Amino acid sequence: MVRFDGAPCTPPFISSPAGNRAVNAGSSAIFTIGNGGTPGFTFQWLWNGQPLTNGTGAGPGGSNITGATTNRLTVGNSQCGAQGRYTLVITNACGTVSTASYT
Repeated sequence: MVRFDGAPCTPPFISSPAGNRAVNAGSSAIFTIGNGGTPGFTFQWLWNGQPLTNGTGAGPGGSNITGATTNRLTVGNSQCGAQGRYTLVITNACGTVSTASYT
């Protein structure tokens, strides 16, 4: 693929997956994804297919979310209600890729 300016365009790809996390109630689960491709990425974390937003008590089960639109998601004050599938969608001008779902 080539960008409008003629430079090569590489779709985003996952260079290092996060893996699953098991934490005690009240602890933090951190998911960090390594990615590559042509810069200009946008990131969106999903929980059970629904977009996450940053904020205290904004996450599933009342958990605290930071990094909802970055490659590093922190689910703080995790509770049983925060269990589920976490997926990152990465987009650039050349395409989109989704990670596996992490639990």
